[in-house]
Amino acid sequence: MTKQTRNPQETQSRILKAALEEFSAHGFHGARVDRIVKAAEVNKRMVYHYFDDKEGLFKALMKKELDKIYQVSKDEPTNSLLDMSLHWLENINKTKDYFKLYLSAESLMNSGEIALDDEHKDNFSYSIDVYTKLLKDEDVDPKFFLLAMLSITSIPILLPKMTEIITGKKSESQDFKDEYAKVISYLLK
Repeated sequence: MTKQTRNPQETQSRILKAALEEFSAHGFHGARVDRIVKAAEVNKRMVYHYFDDKEGLFKALMKKELDKIYQVSKDEPTNSLLDMSLHWLENINKTKDYFKLYLSAESLMNSGEIALDDEHKDNFSYSIDVYTKLLKDEDVDPKFFLLAMLSITSIPILLPKMTEIITGKKSESQDFKDEYAKVISYLLK
């Protein structure tokens, strides 16, 4: 009989992967820990050991997805608004899960059930600083510009069916990205 060694990082990774699917499909309130542990093929007590509870698991997942947003923002070009916007469009597959989870998190954050305001403010401060420099000669608030750019890049992720109905293309396809990049280029010229 072979003794199975524990790998905490692998276990946590499997739990987070299953939690991403569950929370994305059912939202925070509809998600079930039992389905997460079944999909992750772990013992239920491991979820509570590593994440305390469902809220802790959700927070850990949001922080993981926020880290992806942060990494994409750190790699964004800082020389032009157009290049920055195209960078976010090109990285849509890296950021899509964050936006899907955020829909579920929005009501939780507003009700005070899950407080992630500081993490979000920290995460977006880098982009606001870059926009501030690029828009220094314009009468445009960089925070509102960031919001507009987030809207432009996140709507195809948040409304994939509507995107496909309107454009005939899946938002994750390269064909969609190429056509959408033309629109962003036109808007920012």
